[in-house]
Amino acid sequence: ILTYGLRVNTAGDSNALAVMGNGSVGIGTGSPATKLNVANAGEVIVRSSMTAADGFRGGFEADNQHTGGTIWSMFSTNNSDGYFGGGKFVIANESMGGVDANTTAKFVINGSGNVGIATVSPSQKLVVNTNATAGLADLLDIDKTSGNLIRFTNPEYSVSASMGLLLRVFPDSDVRQGAGIIASGGDTNARTNLSLFVSTDGASNTSLSYAALTAIGSTGNVGIGTTSPIQKLDTPNIVIGGSTISASYRA
Repeated sequence: ILTYGLRVNTAGDSNALAVMGNGSVGIGTGSPATKLNVANAGEVIVRSSMTAADGFRGGFEADNQHTGGTIWSMFSTNNSDGYFGGGKFVIANESMGGVDANTTAKFVINGSGNVGIATVSPSQKLVVNTNATAGLADLLDIDKTSGNLIRFTNPEYSVSASMGLLLRVFPDSDVRQGAGIIASGGDTNARTNLSLFVSTDGASNTSLSYAALTAIGSTGNVGIGTTSPIQKLDTPNIVIGGSTISASYRA
């Protein structure tokens, strides 16, 4: 049973403000389900506003003080912010006042819609800074958990699974597909094939594409114009001087 500590009614709202005996606060509701519950029949907007200068930030903090917990903050900045500059929305793994160059977990959106991860000044639509890691990657044993890798993962555990990156120079209303990279399952789950493709047909949203370059994980074979290279470098049907050289030319 909920008991009221304080209740404020207005002529148009019988639940303008309710402070319950358990410390929960309801705005627009007499039965708050959480410590702060805001309700309305229409749109609900909760705004945090600040007018001070001198680099103050306006926003919210979530502080979990239990074992393993941490502080996450989200806030907007003004021109007096000596670190971020103005007009940015920030999510960071630290209190609002403590976010600075030593805060590694930062997500920033600037006034142009550019998104930055681990950077405060994204100059393009998406800018990602990885951890600073010295040394060349060991191709004999690539660490998929390394902090200087950007990962895209398809969790489907199958040799028939694939995922990729599509690059388009056309609006979404155009049926042409563009070009991209596709990683697909190899002959076993332990191997991965990689193909660089370009579209050849713009007839539909599933237009034909051409595998310009394919690398096979199980053999290391590379194919140009073929998805099934049988040699270290497989280049079937090369045209030289108007004549087509057959697959027997494969190196």
